[in-house]
Amino acid sequence: MGCTTLFTPVSSPNNIVATNELESVSPISATDIWAVGLWNSGATSAPDQSLAEHWNGSTWTIVTTPNVGNGFNDLYGVAGNDPNDVWAVGSSQNAGVGYTLALHWNGAGWGAVSTPQPSTSNQYLGSVSALATNDVWAVGAFINGAGLYQTLAVHWNGSAWSTVTTPNAGAGNNLFGGVFMRTPTDGWAVGYYRASPGTANPRLTLLEHYDGSVWTIVTSPSPLAGGDNVLLSVSATSATDAWAVGYTTNSTPLFQTLTEHLVSGTWTTVASPNIASGDNVLAGLVTISPSNAWAVGYGRTDNVSAAFSPLTEHWDGSTWTSQTSSGSGSNGNFLFGVAALPGNNVYAVGGAIDVNSHEQTLVTQFQLPPPTSVMAVAGDQSAMVSWSAPSCDGGFTTTGYLLTAYDGCTVQASMSAPATPLSATFTGLTNGSPFSFTVQAVSASLGAETPSAPSAAVIPTGSTVPVALSACSRLQYHYLNPDPATFIDMDPTNLILTVTPSATSLAVISANVDLWTANAGVNQDIGIFVSGGTFGTGQVVGWKESGGLAGTFSPNAAAVQSVVPLSASTTYTVKLQWKSNRALTGATIFAGAGPLPSVGQIFSPTRLSMRLIPTAGTTLLDAITNLQYHLTGSDGQTWQDIDTTGLSLSVSPSVDTMAVITGNSDLWTANAGYNQDVAINVDGTIRSWKESGGFAGTFSPNAAFLQAVVPLTAAGSPHTIKLQWKANQNAPSKTIYAGAGPWPSGSSTFSPTSLLVQLVPATNIATPSSTLQYNLPNSDGAGWTPIDNTTLKISTAPPGATTFYSLLVTGNADLWTANAGFNQDIGIFISGGVYGAGTLVAWKESGGLAGTFSPNAAYVETVQHLQGGASYVIWLAWKTNKQGAGSTIYAAAGPWPSGSATFSPTRLTALGLSSP
Repeated sequence: MGCTTLFTPVSSPNNIVATNELESVSPISATDIWAVGLWNSGATSAPDQSLAEHWNGSTWTIVTTPNVGNGFNDLYGVAGNDPNDVWAVGSSQNAGVGYTLALHWNGAGWGAVSTPQPSTSNQYLGSVSALATNDVWAVGAFINGAGLYQTLAVHWNGSAWSTVTTPNAGAGNNLFGGVFMRTPTDGWAVGYYRASPGTANPRLTLLEHYDGSVWTIVTSPSPLAGGDNVLLSVSATSATDAWAVGYTTNSTPLFQTLTEHLVSGTWTTVASPNIASGDNVLAGLVTISPSNAWAVGYGRTDNVSAAFSPLTEHWDGSTWTSQTSSGSGSNGNFLFGVAALPGNNVYAVGGAIDVNSHEQTLVTQFQLPPPTSVMAVAGDQSAMVSWSAPSCDGGFTTTGYLLTAYDGCTVQASMSAPATPLSATFTGLTNGSPFSFTVQAVSASLGAETPSAPSAAVIPTGSTVPVALSACSRLQYHYLNPDPATFIDMDPTNLILTVTPSATSLAVISANVDLWTANAGVNQDIGIFVSGGTFGTGQVVGWKESGGLAGTFSPNAAAVQSVVPLSASTTYTVKLQWKSNRALTGATIFAGAGPLPSVGQIFSPTRLSMRLIPTAGTTLLDAITNLQYHLTGSDGQTWQDIDTTGLSLSVSPSVDTMAVITGNSDLWTANAGYNQDVAINVDGTIRSWKESGGFAGTFSPNAAFLQAVVPLTAAGSPHTIKLQWKANQNAPSKTIYAGAGPWPSGSSTFSPTSLLVQLVPATNIATPSSTLQYNLPNSDGAGWTPIDNTTLKISTAPPGATTFYSLLVTGNADLWTANAGFNQDIGIFISGGVYGAGTLVAWKESGGLAGTFSPNAAYVETVQHLQGGASYVIWLAWKTNKQGAGSTIYAAAGPWPSGSATFSPTRLTALGLSSP
């Protein structure tokens, strides 16, 4: 099923009718793409002006860019990995001298940044490649004192551009036109050189490699003897697989495409097609895999009367073939740059000549249609997924399909299916948890293609009773004029769990949600609702209050947990509910922070989870009270029991084991300026603690959550585990509180304070932690940075390619800021398997907008199903909620004891739940 045209134009704007041309394109995501170039008014002696255009997922728009000097400003390259960190490079002119030009996008606007100017007569930057915020390369050329062009490479280290020495291959001109950095120690720059000065000496291909310390010339073929051989673009998929493209031309002159390939350390020429007998040039290149690369340019059937057409060529692992493409210009079309997104979503940019010989911007897109009508029918630990084939395959024959399961928030697992029939059973799912599915066609060359829209969620059910269930949503919820007396469902479709235990069990139920308000004076309450069995039509079994009284727009990373008994062979339903703490006409409360930049309307995940632990030989102990506690006159150093009797557990394991201990309490103060600290004490030693902010205001409970993982010995039994607290500083005559409410109003029932201990084998848990304090200055609000890339990281490689392993992954940190107006985001990343180089699977926002120096006991939780047979890495990362130039955020409160170097622990935990 061939598509008529593979590359089709996408409407793009123009500054004025005379000249508009796009030279380069760089995608951050499907909703965040940049293209740059130049425009000219056409007025007499008018210089070119810089041009930048942005794609938001539906529309290209022109974004204002600065122009430097009184002459031309041309942009030739653009690159970025982050929505708030994009670079464009080119050349500007002032008083007749050409200068290197670099513009930076910081999320709010484009600004010119100083660059090296090695020549007094002329220099330029023709291409840029960005690896990280502190690792960006640009290449071009400058004219030396002898009037010859010499290669130029400059590097951005996060604070300044500097020149890096590059060799020159010939005694004549040496120029770079393209650069690609695959890693910090593997980069390529391409262009051409002349062996001797003067145009009588032909241009020869120039290839240079960067190994992390120096640039060196690498031998490359110049296949047209006596003619010009020029390379314009380079890209690589690995250290041993790279491509460069450009053109050759002879004295006729006739331009022909040129493609060169690095294989086993040697560059060789590979044949590439041309349009009939006219000029053909390849100007842009992107490599996706060893069997999937695209080169673009322009060509024409003859050099007499034919107009140029866009030229698109594809490498399938063995051959370059010309692919159909169209342009919007009736008198010619040119493509200069190309880039790709996952799913073989390819964009190419250039210029199109209209009937009046005016050049207009040209954007073309290659994206094959996805499968449609994806449906799922639930089974026992499985779902039957069916779909309709894509309407066309573009000549890339479908050899199979890739099915991916999602839990409403993140990718969970994938499986392959043959090309026929158009259905497959997805196994290894968790009963009682909702799943949706996408389907991608797979071809031998392209690999996985455009993903379908997700199916409706289904909940697998059957005789197999899960030990863990989870439901998740990335929607943002709002509740106008909330009723403080009644909890209502937050999302009865997506945030719901159903289970029928096969044995009498204890259910550990938890919820994790970013709660906030746009109206100061009202807080947000989150509750766990259970129906069935002794719970009848339903009741709230646990709830927490999240502070909004002190300020607005400060999500709270709220967590609530409860333990309830479930009877065998009885069906239970669990829902997430919410309300406000008081009535306030016109007020709105919200759940879900964000959205994250460049991913559309996707908000921080709201998750509802449940773990079933049989009561026979139980490994779970809990202490839960509904009292309200107060502590007056804490000295800020001494920990005291919250409730010596009610919040204390005696644990006597029969074998040496690991204790996963959690505490959950609504902490607050009536005295602004004092925070509340909560701790887990094991056998007289503080093993974990967190600080709950009250500095910014009063009467704002914080839904504080803390976690510890402690080895317990059978010989040392019984072990005493307590929940303790104090103020964060000496607080004479000041009072801190635990327990919000009461609810119902007028009762003596307050939000539960809980202490849970689950005993697990040491082999079933990984839990790195750190008592260091971390800081992150000048976060751009978009890029995630590992909190501690050495300590706070977990590696795992579960066996069995057809088996799925369920993990409860959590992060717990005291997050705060010294700069009011910035919140702190904490996220969990996983790499490996279906997660690729790294996928954000969960995140939460911790409020700092209302004030400073108020740690938030932030907690983030996710349940992931890791497919066996792959190696995975899990880590904690963080950022600010918006561009934070001049600001610093922190992780870890304290120190405690005062004067020490020990801060509240930051912890990453992965707890094995099941292997279905």
